[in-house]
Amino acid sequence: MSFSRSLYAIGKPKIRQNITSLAVLVFFVLSLPLTYYFSAFGMSVAYAVSMMVLAVSGWFYLKKILRLNLEMPAVIKMIISSSLAFLVLSNISMLATSLPLIIATALIGGLMHALILIPLKFYSKEDFEVLEMVVKKVPIFRREFGRLFEVFLEFYFKLFPEKG
Repeated sequence: MSFSRSLYAIGKPKIRQNITSLAVLVFFVLSLPLTYYFSAFGMSVAYAVSMMVLAVSGWFYLKKILRLNLEMPAVIKMIISSSLAFLVLSNISMLATSLPLIIATALIGGLMHALILIPLKFYSKEDFEVLEMVVKKVPIFRREFGRLFEVFLEFYFKLFPEKG
């Protein structure tokens, strides 16, 4: 979800530069005190806030310039899911002391983010079509991923029949 890159692609590099500069400024202003008081956690919060500034500003200008009807509920759902996953992972990550645990924590975070979006009714039929193409291209464990994907689809469409 990089709206600022889209601004560059439509020929608005100056607006993208200004938005990126704003996000960097927010990061520097927040990172110094937050890192001083909360160390790595403070730095990650400063980064998260600056990335949210980047995303929201890019979204705003992209919507304004292209006169797009970008659905705000979808953006809000992504922010809710990301925030919940961040809160849980920030607490779990303090326990991760080795590389395998850090990788496991990252995988749990990605899965958690995807699962939180289910009750928020975020996914569309097109999302599942793209995921199905990816599953078919996986070089290892293709059969296992395919079966897992089928079970997930059955569960999702039983939960939300209107999405099917």
